[in-house]
Amino acid sequence: MAFLEEAKGRWAGRQDDSLTDLSAALLLNIACNHHGDDKNGLLYLDAAADMGRRLHLFDETDESSFFSNYDDVKRAASFAAWGVFGWHT
Repeated sequence: MAFLEEAKGRWAGRQDDSLTDLSAALLLNIACNHHGDDKNGLLYLDAAADMGRRLHLFDETDESSFFSNYDDVKRAASFAAWGVFGWHT
C-alpha cells in the first residue's frame, strides 16, 4: 500500500505527457481498482485516455508523424494506444 501511495504522489507531481506516464496511469488505475478504490481508479483511467488523445495516439497518422520516424517508439505508442483503448472501452 505504501508503494501505491508513493506512486499517487509522484503522479501528482508529473508535468508532461509521455508514453511512460500514460502507462503509469493505467497501472495506477489497476492498482486502485484492486484495492477497492474504483472512484480514484477511474480518474487515472480517464487521465490515461485524455493523455492518449493529447499525444494523438488515437488519430489516423501519416508517415510524417513523430511516431512514424522511430520504429521502437511507434511500437511502444501502438501498445500504449491499444492498452488504453482496450481498458477504457
